[in-house]
Amino acid sequence: NIVYGVFRNMPQGVAWAANALTVNDTRERLAGNFAVVNNKQVLSTDTRIWSTFEFIPPPSVPTNAPASSETILNNPAKPSWVLPAMVITGMLIIIIIVVVTASALLRRRKSTVKQIRDEEQTEE
Repeated sequence: NIVYGVFRNMPQGVAWAANALTVNDTRERLAGNFAVVNNKQVLSTDTRIWSTFEFIPPPSVPTNAPASSETILNNPAKPSWVLPAMVITGMLIIIIIVVVTASALLRRRKSTVKQIRDEEQTEE
């Protein structure tokens, strides 16, 4: 299943997005799961952690030559600290959720026990 989201800041943005999907020259330069289209210029990337960054400039078309699609790949090295930082952050979030849940359950249990004791004392 494929979902396309087209967001614009000018009315011609919808036309540019439509051209990016329908014109072979620009459609070939769409890659990854995120693309920014500005007229004939396409900036495409994959936002997942294990992906590579790909910048595809608009083709330069000389007046006397046919159009050709050029692709420039830029694969920057991913910092080695990103994955451990994400794992540690995820673990901290889980620990916080467990602590908050446990403290809420303990407070509820204490209030229930206190209610039962109060009821027992009023009965006597």
